[in-house]
Amino acid sequence: MTRTVLKSRLPNVDVPLQDLPTYFFSRMRQRTALATLDDSSPRPLFVDSDTPSLALALDELETLATQLASGLYHAVGVRQGDMVAIVLPNTIYYLAVTMAVLMLGASCTLANPAYTAGELAHQLSDSNARFVITARANIPAIADAIEKLAQSSPHGLDQTLRNILCIDRAADSPMIGDSDKHLVRSIFDVLSQQQFPRALLTDINRLRTTPAFICYSSGTTGLPKGVVLSHYNIVANIEQIGYAIRTMTPPKQYERTTLAVLPIFHCFGLILAHSLPIQGSRLVIMRTFDLARFFELVEAHRVTDTMLVPPILNAMVKLSDTAAMHDLSSLRWIISGAAPLGPDTARSLEQTYNGVRVMQGYGLTESSPGLSLNMPKASRVGSSGQLLPNIQVKVIDDSGRALGEGKVGELCFRGPNIMLEYLNNKEATRHAIDVDGFLHTGDVGFVDSRRFVFVTDRKKELIKFNGFQVAPAELEGILLQHPQVRDCAVTGVFDPLRQTEVPRAYLVLSDVASTAVHADEAAKTIVMWMNRQVAYYKQLRGGYVIVSAIPKSASGKILRRALNSAPTAYDEAGMAPVHVALVADPQIVDHYSYDQTGALLRITEFYTDIYLRKSYNVLQTIRHPETIIFLGDLFDGGREWEDEQWLEEHARYKSIFRNRSPDTVPVYDMAGNHDIGIGNTVVGHALDRYHKYIGPTNRVLHTGGHQIILLDSLTLESDTPAVSAASRQLVERLANETADKPRLLFSHVPLWRPDGTDCGPLRQSPGGSLLNRRGYQFRDQLFQNTTSYLLDSIKPTAIFSGDDHDTCTITHTVPAAGGIVKKAIEYTIGAFGWASGVPIASYGLLTLYPGQKLPAAHIVQNCFLPYQLGIYKVYGASFILSLIIVIAYCYRGSRSWHPVCKPSEDDLASEIGYARLQLSPSMSPSPTPGAAIEELPMPASMPGRWRISQTRVIVRVLLAMKSIVVVALPTYGACLLYFYII
Repeated sequence: MTRTVLKSRLPNVDVPLQDLPTYFFSRMRQRTALATLDDSSPRPLFVDSDTPSLALALDELETLATQLASGLYHAVGVRQGDMVAIVLPNTIYYLAVTMAVLMLGASCTLANPAYTAGELAHQLSDSNARFVITARANIPAIADAIEKLAQSSPHGLDQTLRNILCIDRAADSPMIGDSDKHLVRSIFDVLSQQQFPRALLTDINRLRTTPAFICYSSGTTGLPKGVVLSHYNIVANIEQIGYAIRTMTPPKQYERTTLAVLPIFHCFGLILAHSLPIQGSRLVIMRTFDLARFFELVEAHRVTDTMLVPPILNAMVKLSDTAAMHDLSSLRWIISGAAPLGPDTARSLEQTYNGVRVMQGYGLTESSPGLSLNMPKASRVGSSGQLLPNIQVKVIDDSGRALGEGKVGELCFRGPNIMLEYLNNKEATRHAIDVDGFLHTGDVGFVDSRRFVFVTDRKKELIKFNGFQVAPAELEGILLQHPQVRDCAVTGVFDPLRQTEVPRAYLVLSDVASTAVHADEAAKTIVMWMNRQVAYYKQLRGGYVIVSAIPKSASGKILRRALNSAPTAYDEAGMAPVHVALVADPQIVDHYSYDQTGALLRITEFYTDIYLRKSYNVLQTIRHPETIIFLGDLFDGGREWEDEQWLEEHARYKSIFRNRSPDTVPVYDMAGNHDIGIGNTVVGHALDRYHKYIGPTNRVLHTGGHQIILLDSLTLESDTPAVSAASRQLVERLANETADKPRLLFSHVPLWRPDGTDCGPLRQSPGGSLLNRRGYQFRDQLFQNTTSYLLDSIKPTAIFSGDDHDTCTITHTVPAAGGIVKKAIEYTIGAFGWASGVPIASYGLLTLYPGQKLPAAHIVQNCFLPYQLGIYKVYGASFILSLIIVIAYCYRGSRSWHPVCKPSEDDLASEIGYARLQLSPSMSPSPTPGAAIEELPMPASMPGRWRISQTRVIVRVLLAMKSIVVVALPTYGACLLYFYII
């Protein structure tokens, strides 16, 4: 007789009858006692990856959680049964916050800090949250979400929701304090040692029915649903996963170091943040993921294991050259989850990273989440692992009939870790959990005789983007709110560059927008609008397809598998594009971070996409992930490419360069493999990694908060009206915000002659120039319009312009800047030997250490240049940025630069792999202090393949700026660059 319910072959584990805080701290004390017996000195549990001195040991964690619980009770008013929203990025304080809430008998709803105000408003409302605990960077979005709720609620807003708690210390946060509508306090200001009613749960029924966490999971219908996980669910899954993790322990059990990469608000990250410390791991908490930084941290902390998602593992295989620069020999285990991992990828990774074992697992938020995991002595290629202890599974066909082992059908699981319910949604709960207690996953697969789980297909319609679930129905509901969308459907398509699924929209346009002339523009506008409504991982990265009808069944259900063959709106003779892989998206997005001094950092990003027209009715584009990093990604124009080879080459360069150290990342310019403006490159790279290089770090200390706005100057005169309008909006915003500050405009295009007269229309790129090689001609009128608009809008205090092709001409006007600018230019010529050429001014600044003003001879003899980037040439952009630094340095006078560390030359060379270059003395004629500004030809013998340290230049600019706005307009109008102290 065929067995229809299959049980795990692993021995059952006992589930302690304790609430989560009691269980966690009691198990941790046992672990600490065992570690002491093992002659291992106690180590911190949680360590901040950017600031290793910021760490929490067990006693510190428990004390902080207890005092915070007391403060929440006495000072804030949290009571048993309340819901507290936790909107936090990865932080060493995450578990202290959640434990404090649970100690009071309250529950936590965990929200993605990347959510928009609208998405946060839904979760706050649906979970009935009464309090919010967050980080300073998320306060603006939360405040907006609360205001949305206040406006939409017919019964008014629960005013306790306006009491926002922040994990940042009050002294470090200018945003913390009373305001007109919200009271924001630091958790460290409410800590208390008073007694409070500790909620202790020991009864099995209360443990099973008392919610600990409400994690939101995207469903196939409607908005994300709250998954209610009880104390019993979480404790059970910690024990189940713990059984598997113990099989991966190193020779000394308590010498594990885990690099915590996954977001803790995600159920996978949450359970591991509890389970791994109990199994003896020290967790190094990575705030935001960056692969180059990942390699650095594995080496620095001697990481033994980590948990990743398949797109990261794919990137690790492709970037093995970068990994080879680091000692990763300590890394032994990688657990992969959240999405399927191909066996070829796992095999390649194990071969590339000798000694590393990749363990694929499977689970869902609804199962807390772990269900199966491959283990060192029990693994099968292609499987998602063996059933964890206490887990039962049945495989059913479409009629609900159980099939038994080896048969393919829908996977359904039962165990102590299966969720309690979907919050406020009995109908969805009834569909998900049957009368026998089995969770219907919507995944199709089979289970073999040894109870290994194989997932072969997905019955659910969810899209998995980098491990995040995206519900098509949610996106469709938003799209249908747009007046120009008559009908729509969203499905996932695989993106080979990102190695993950991305959402694509199929649009049936309204009568007004459906003519061939207007359809393309209407669809672009719709997608731009759409992407502003949702978190970054829900955006329509797969672009759109304009169709005449959405294929549906007789009952009206969308037939998603038939979407690719849906009838298109226009035939081959039509005017409008039928398919666009991605569209221009003139988004203005504010991110908030903070520097190591505690000053608020606002980063404003403006970005669009490139159009590569392959034929008159098909547009394709290449787009990097979330932010701008490659110079070519800034252009909004039309280019024609002859074949696919260049696209593949660009993708390869992008994959390689994007994850290298910022000091060695070249810009791969889409126009011809050259860097034609270092300013935009540096800022794009900094934006892409701002948490590391502009946010808190143990390597760079920033003084004051900074606002960075990155803007493509071509978009000021874009063919797409929405792009031009958004560009000008950003310029006007900057002008208003900096009305009382000096503004310096730098341009590599000659705007004025040395005698002060206007150069007139700006020239096109000369024949044979970098951009002209691809057949793209810049328009004189466009630059003239752009320049005129900038001069009228920015009204710069001083203007510098120069031609970086033939001469180093610098012309200037100083109508209101006093002697600062003139003094800076004289200082540049006199101290740095400008006559010796651009490289001296540029590279010499790399040797400016605190308190030093170095003579030209020292600079000439001690320049450090990267040796491995031989295909790049430095032009005048480097000089302009150097001049910015010098101006700022003079402006600040004798004040210290205050970097965290003062690197020696040897440290600098070893840290970033620079090679010493001895310049010829003939390149450095004796400068004349205070020499008049005149045209000086660049040295004929100047080496043509140099590159400066991008990050160190940008850091010095940011360190130096003090109430100065800088606007840099590179030669070809690639972007505008603002630095502004707020």
